[in-house]
Amino acid sequence: YMGGSRFLCSMNVFGRAHNSEQVREKNQKELLREWKLRLKHEERQIDRQLRSIELEEAKVKKSAQEAAKRNDIGVATMFAKEILRARKAKTKLHTSKAHLHALANQMTLMQSTIRVAGNIGKSAEIMQMMNQLIKVPEISKSMNDLASEMTKAGIMEDMMSDALEAGEADLSDEAEEEVDKIIVELTGSRLAELGAAPQTKLATRQQQPLAEDQDQDMQRRLAALKN
Repeated sequence: YMGGSRFLCSMNVFGRAHNSEQVREKNQKELLREWKLRLKHEERQIDRQLRSIELEEAKVKKSAQEAAKRNDIGVATMFAKEILRARKAKTKLHTSKAHLHALANQMTLMQSTIRVAGNIGKSAEIMQMMNQLIKVPEISKSMNDLASEMTKAGIMEDMMSDALEAGEADLSDEAEEEVDKIIVELTGSRLAELGAAPQTKLATRQQQPLAEDQDQDMQRRLAALKN
């Protein structure tokens, strides 16, 4: 009888341990599934931001072309710089979206690891990608929250909070050549050629105030988009 009791007791202990492992495995799988859904949400957010930037870029292009026709070199150059900033911002967002997609793929691999090993360990690849994503201002908060949850789950080590990437860095001297290329793309002429063009009657006294109002309105829209 005593032997039977010890056998039943050991079976109960084994059963509880087995159930505990199943619960932990299930919880980890649910966490990974939830995190992947959140990454998809962030990808959709980036897609919306990209569409907004592209719409504003199209408007800025039109304004830059109109300024060039008026031979307003200063305004045309200003809009060309805004186009360059917009394109750099789109490049960063596309890179961030690629990182999000790669991170989701790593989580899919982890789900397979759970089925084989029964647990998930720390991932250097995930930590490296999270370190890049946390620096992106547009998704920094949500990525910080996700990193905190991953650290608690044992997937990552605590991360040092690096400075965010600049949302709008000043353009370098090398960028002036890129600005000139944008002017050529929009007008077919280089800045120097536009500056050397004689003043024409394309911008009459009646047209100038309207053009200035349009330029100011475009600057306000650009400022709103950056914010």
